[in-house]
Amino acid sequence: MSSNLNKPLIGVIVGLKREKKLIDSKKNLIIESGYGTKAIEAAKKILKKKVDVIVSIGFAGSISKNIKNSEIIIPKIIFNKNKKGLKTSKKFNLYFKEILRNFKCFDDNLITSSHIENLNSFKRKKLTKVKNIVAVDMESYFVQVLAKKNNIDFCSIRVIFDDLDNSIPQFLLNIIDENGEIILKNLLISLFQKPKRIMSLIRLLQIYLKSRKKLKAIGLKLG
Repeated sequence: MSSNLNKPLIGVIVGLKREKKLIDSKKNLIIESGYGTKAIEAAKKILKKKVDVIVSIGFAGSISKNIKNSEIIIPKIIFNKNKKGLKTSKKFNLYFKEILRNFKCFDDNLITSSHIENLNSFKRKKLTKVKNIVAVDMESYFVQVLAKKNNIDFCSIRVIFDDLDNSIPQFLLNIIDENGEIILKNLLISLFQKPKRIMSLIRLLQIYLKSRKKLKAIGLKLG
């Protein structure tokens, strides 16, 4: 392994720029951000650094009643919406599970979508019924394809943000820009139109802070 003190050189890809701050800076970590399909460009930058493994880290939505907000998934297989699945690195899955041994980590499968999904609607689609898919994210499969093409090991570590009991409200899905950020002006208009939405926003903030805390705890242990 080409890295500091025999540790692997790890390429870390997060979805949002602000998530980069949650990953503790270490010599054997190279961190880039890319939201949705933009993660492909982030992966291309990391591949130039000759990393030993690429790991896609961030939030996911749970479509399983058994996996809730702030829980962790290190999936064995990641699917795209055409039901094509790619296996993640068994070796590095074990490596990261050892690093995160103080946390409970599920190894159920993940599916990647190109946009934010309403979880209850997504669960009803037939494609989620194959191969024990329990959660959906927006980056992992896109990065995995590129890693596989370049013969680089790939893993995904995902913290559950929204779940079936706390799905992101539809009004928020409509005001998120191409970089995953809420358009403030549109948010204010939406809240003015229906003030009761404030309660949904408060609840979403609560679960976000809980999942963010868990993601930061993971970020401190990587490397």
